[in-house]
Amino acid sequence: FRFQSFAVATIENDRLLQFIQEALADNLASGGTEKSFAAIVEEAFVTYGVDGIAPHHLNTVWRTNTALAYSGGQIAQMAEVVEEFPFWQYKTAEDENVRRSHRALNNRIFRNGDYEYWPPIDFNCRCDAILISADDAESIEPTDKTTIKINDKEAQFIGDKNERFIEWMEENLKSSTTQAQDLIAKAIEDLKKTTNDNNKN
Repeated sequence: FRFQSFAVATIENDRLLQFIQEALADNLASGGTEKSFAAIVEEAFVTYGVDGIAPHHLNTVWRTNTALAYSGGQIAQMAEVVEEFPFWQYKTAEDENVRRSHRALNNRIFRNGDYEYWPPIDFNCRCDAILISADDAESIEPTDKTTIKINDKEAQFIGDKNERFIEWMEENLKSSTTQAQDLIAKAIEDLKKTTNDNNKN
């Protein structure tokens, strides 16, 4: 849920931003859908008397935050099943909308514990990680990562997702309004603190 902090930082109404962040957290925790989240947000904009978010922007907010929250939960559980599932496989949606960098990772296999390419690797990423059991892994070798060619503009979350995300927010800080800069700076501060606390543990 830490990734919520940035999600709609261009909204300059502090109370509205807080409301949307809380709505997103509740939606994720209860297993809500993009449609239910959009309905809550649209009602909030009417209540506060401000212009709404474009549907594609709202879609990005919901999809990316949901994917990151789900991904974080998966990674946290992976260490508990390393013996049963020693490998995982990167899978795309395998349709015409898959970006080149995501396609370059499709079907690649990585060891449990290697999360450099764990999805999502960018905004609106629809990719997934498929666990490979020990029974199916007897003849499997992990991918030689030197053979992977990635376009960084299509894969902003590769590596440590917190660090990559902080870098992305710091870059966007430069072109934001004064009000948005304050919100983004606070989000960066919170995320760095959480990252440091997690590293200590």
